[in-house]
Order: sequence, then C-alpha cells, then structure tokens
Amino acid sequence: MKKLKDEQLFRLIREFLTVYLPKQRMCSANTVKSYRESINLLFTFLQEKKHLNLADITFEMLDAKTIRAFLDWLKDERSCGQTTLNQRLACIRSFFSYAAKMDAALVDHQNELSKIAVPKTHTPAAVTFFSEEALKAILKEPDATTKKGIRDMFYMILLYDSGARNGELLNLRCVILI
Repeated sequence: MKKLKDEQLFRLIREFLTVYLPKQRMCSANTVKSYRESINLLFTFLQEKKHLNLADITFEMLDAKTIRAFLDWLKDERSCGQTTLNQRLACIRSFFSYAAKMDAALVDHQNELSKIAVPKTHTPAAVTFFSEEALKAILKEPDATTKKGIRDMFYMILLYDSGARNGELLNLRCVILI
C-alpha cells in the first residue's frame, strides 16, 4: 500500500469516528455512520473529480474552495437536497473543529470552512391534525371484537395520543422495579 502523505489527517479521522463521537460525545451508531458517510463521500469526490489517490489527500487540499466544489457535486451529480448538503457540511465542519482542538495548526482550516455560507432550507409546512370525524373513522377500522383488533386499536390510540413515531413505540421496553 502507498504511504500516506498526511498521516495526521487519517489518524484524526479515525480518532474522530471511533473515540470522539461515540465515547466522548456519546453519539449514536447512526450518527457516527452519517459522519463516516460524509467523510467517505468527500474522499470519493476527491478521487473521482480531482483524480487524487486516497493516500495523497492532505489537510491543505481540504480548503473552502474544495468543500464548495464537493457540495456542488453532491447537488448537481448526486441530486442531494439542501438539507442533505447542510448536514454533510455540518459533519465536515465538526471534524475540522475536532481536528483544530487536537492540533492548533489546523485552526486556520476550521476558520476557513466556517465561512462557507449555509443556504437556508424552506420552512416545512405546519403540522395538520386529523379532524375529529376522520379520527373516529380510522379508529372504527380495527375489529374490537377480536384480540388483534383491540391490540390494533390500542396501538393506534397510543400513537395518536403520544405523538410518538412508530419506531419509538416499537423500541419501548417495560422495566419492572421491585
């Protein structure tokens, strides 16, 4: 394997993803995965569009101009929406913030990336609720004369009353305290 030009870059990425995010910031596995994907996409961009070998990538190459080009690539060639672009930029900024804390010589890179404008996303539409008639019609669907129907009705009422997502309710666990 080819020797890395910037061993510090890859060491800091490894520490960021394996120590800082999961153990110090207590981020979930999905959050760490998202950060990893953002960094991997940046490297994919550099390999495909800038024709760089992975081992040749250095901190100096990751300037604001390159990150803007990366965001344009995500938007134009990968059809990413503004929310995704903002999320990818936030991941990269977070890594550079970590890197600057680990090595003061990298503060300039962090400052440069902080100047990249974050376009605003449109404000989502206001949440609308079922009318009382619509809710009654939906709750009449389960057959309350069967065990499954009672279960389904209970689940639907719990979802509606709690405002929880389906996955959140499915992940609930009972704890018995004695």
